[in-house]
Amino acid sequence: MPHWVTRKRIVWLGVAAVVLLWAIAFVAPPAHEVHTPGATALNVSLVYSDVHLLGALIQPSQSLSDIRCQMWRSQNRTAPCPDDLARMYFPTLTEVPNRLYLPWRGCTPWSDSQGYNIEYLNTARKLVIHCYAAAPWIAVRQPVTGVFAIPSVELLVVPTGAFGPGAVQITEDDRIERLVGDLGNEVQLATVAIS
Repeated sequence: MPHWVTRKRIVWLGVAAVVLLWAIAFVAPPAHEVHTPGATALNVSLVYSDVHLLGALIQPSQSLSDIRCQMWRSQNRTAPCPDDLARMYFPTLTEVPNRLYLPWRGCTPWSDSQGYNIEYLNTARKLVIHCYAAAPWIAVRQPVTGVFAIPSVELLVVPTGAFGPGAVQITEDDRIERLVGDLGNEVQLATVAIS
């Protein structure tokens, strides 16, 4: 055995390896926003509602009236949209130019999201909703049972000044950060034409 290798050093190296493996397995890093190189961070508003639409897919629009009408039609299949929808859907919101109204049900449940941030990638013409969380590799979780509520439809109000005219792809990036080896899943939500 070389002179620098002693039993004491081997024991300390073993303890250090066990502590490192324990930290990787059971310690989560702090959760933080996701920032993509070259992307522009967007300051969006989230408007809550008490409207629950089972299975309805409301497309994003630059028109708040269009969003309200889509919500009405998802509940009243063939009925024409009445003039007073503003009192039923997002009554505190008024339409503003250069905005995209994006209906959103929040981050995907599997991600156990701890927050979100939104970026625009000009080169790809892509709006990305980053849902982020931090977790250890090994976590004890209780199984979830029972009845789940239908999520309400919330509205992201996104400024479109940086977009320019043309098609913009909207995706949700669900990400779980770990000390070693992040997990991620990107899902396309919609494509919208910006005028």
